[in-house]
Amino acid sequence: MSTKKIGISGLLFFSIIFPNVQYAQVDTAVLPWLAKPQFDEAYDFNGAGWIKKGGKFGFITKEGTIVQPQFDEVYNFYDGVAKVKVGGKWGYIDRDGKWIARPQFDGAFNFSNGLAVVIVQGKYRLLTKQGRLIPFVFDFAWDCSEGMVKVQNNGKIGYVNSNGEMIIEPRFEDGNNFCESVAAVKVGSRWGYINKQGEQIIQPQFDFAGDFNYGIARIKKAGKYGFINKEGKLIASEFDYAWDCIDGLARIKKEGKYGYVTSEGKIVKAKYDEAEDCSSGLAKIVQEGKIGFVTKEGNIIKPQFDDVGKFSDGMLEVKKDEKYGFVSVEGTVVKPKFEKVLSFSEGLAAASEYGRWGFIDKSGNWVIKPMYDDVGSFSEGLVEVMFENKWGYIDKKGDWIIKPQFDNAYNFSEGVADVKLGGKWGYIDRNSNVVIPAQFDATYSFNEGVAVVGMNGKWGYIKNPLTVQQQVQSLEGAGVFVGTVKDIIGGEIIVAGSSIAQTVHIFDKLCAFSQGKMIILNAHFPMMTIVKCKIVTGNITDITKGMKVYKYTGGKKRRIEKDQ
Repeated sequence: MSTKKIGISGLLFFSIIFPNVQYAQVDTAVLPWLAKPQFDEAYDFNGAGWIKKGGKFGFITKEGTIVQPQFDEVYNFYDGVAKVKVGGKWGYIDRDGKWIARPQFDGAFNFSNGLAVVIVQGKYRLLTKQGRLIPFVFDFAWDCSEGMVKVQNNGKIGYVNSNGEMIIEPRFEDGNNFCESVAAVKVGSRWGYINKQGEQIIQPQFDFAGDFNYGIARIKKAGKYGFINKEGKLIASEFDYAWDCIDGLARIKKEGKYGYVTSEGKIVKAKYDEAEDCSSGLAKIVQEGKIGFVTKEGNIIKPQFDDVGKFSDGMLEVKKDEKYGFVSVEGTVVKPKFEKVLSFSEGLAAASEYGRWGFIDKSGNWVIKPMYDDVGSFSEGLVEVMFENKWGYIDKKGDWIIKPQFDNAYNFSEGVADVKLGGKWGYIDRNSNVVIPAQFDATYSFNEGVAVVGMNGKWGYIKNPLTVQQQVQSLEGAGVFVGTVKDIIGGEIIVAGSSIAQTVHIFDKLCAFSQGKMIILNAHFPMMTIVKCKIVTGNITDITKGMKVYKYTGGKKRRIEKDQ
């Protein structure tokens, strides 16, 4: 099971906005149930919610349709399809619980680009989303990549397209998956590159050839490693070893030291004792026991730090002399001077001084002075803070929006937050209205319009009580507008906005609203003023040009319980 499991232990919850209000017994029949508590385990929604009962898995749809627990193993939905295991065999179901292919396979891979690789009697086959087996049988096959499936027969490599057509007959001694529309293949003892029509675009000449990433690929020739561009032009070839380009930087090794080559061909001299792949715009380097960074442009942040922490919102946590600060992806250093810090969210990060918590901006300046006993992270323009042993919510100016009165509280998600009072949990909106009265033993934030709640040792799902209009108003008020839909090309949604470079990072979730429904997008390729997105949940036919798109903050991670 690959999704995050939600368990009852360790959770907390709420009641209401007015400290002296007493609650009568709640009539659970009138609550906006998707499914009343009845499951032994429940999982966050990812297009559907997995459930477990009696040792078996099933799932529930957003419409409340329950596919009864009957599966031994389950995985997330990919391409609208999930693989499930029953009685030692694998099959596939759609989000309506209908069988695409009943359990019959010895092995199964996730769907990608409309195809899944399955194993039947030791041989590899390709399955369509209509449940049809492509009439080819292979000794081995790999996941579909860029609409092409790498296959092997009799020791030779070929490629099948996403329509199940044999485009390139197995004829190569070896080959890689397609990346950036080209694939490295081995002809005889030499490696070169082909396009998706099987045409040789860079002649076989290398002892080794890697994948193209960010327009460059690593190669080996005459005993040395280097890089080429897509025209086959050599960028550099002087290294003892090299790694693939990751996030715009490729590691290199020479004479026992490490450096980098940027995607533009700039060489960062190999002089560091240790180096790691670039991640989120920064690559970690170590020199004489101190940690520094290289930006993907090849700029150096000199080694000076003792440790690193989490990356968030374009900022990486660093530690020096027992104090904490940050480094930005642009190379700006926020001097380590704080006792503790939390991740950045919506442009602000919690930091502590003299045992109290406040919030700093990305320059390290106090925006909200440290005065709180405990804090969370900003979500939808508000953050939960503890003051004099009670929790409330403040905005980015530090003004109280909801006065401290709760025993515990968590972040806002889809316009509501879960809070605890009198030993039970419920939900409030940002205007301090109780939208779901306190009655639960445990709750989670809303995610894709649904939240997991626990009562009497069982788990169920409850629907967001806010209307779509109220949710949009909440997002507008929180200032998380990203931009508008500029175009729809194939399966990609292009969103344009002037602040995308500052607000949207790879794998962020975005959301839009159409015909009373929330559509969740994944930002898989953000640039300066546009971001390419793919549908996570919803239908692409509901997306129209000009539609407003917001940063989606549903289902965020919980506040760290610092003193428990």
